[in-house]
Amino acid sequence: MKANRKFVEARENAGVSAVIGVILMVAITVAIAATVYMYASGMVSNMTSQSSKVVPQIQFMQSGDTLIVQKTPKNVEWQNVTVSGGTPPYTDTTKVAVGQSITGCSGSVTITYNGELAGIYQFG
Repeated sequence: MKANRKFVEARENAGVSAVIGVILMVAITVAIAATVYMYASGMVSNMTSQSSKVVPQIQFMQSGDTLIVQKTPKNVEWQNVTVSGGTPPYTDTTKVAVGQSITGCSGSVTITYNGELAGIYQFG
């Protein structure tokens, strides 16, 4: 009996106090909440930045040294389109329309819309 009592008494004295246990649980909860918040806010900011960079789908057909517009959404203006390696038909607020062409194309022609890549075409 005496041996059992010493074993039970030793177990009662061992362990962490209730106050320290509560402090540890609160600290772990705060750390997990901060991690989830940082992860979620990173996902939201990535979704916002990607959705703000919409590039219209302008389709071209190559013919000799010319790119001819085959399909374009409404309200796309040539002033927002940059062409390197060719000469666009307009550089003002004229709307991009089916049948218009980019002439004098050679080598690699890169087309961007408001700074975002819209297409690369190879000539030669």
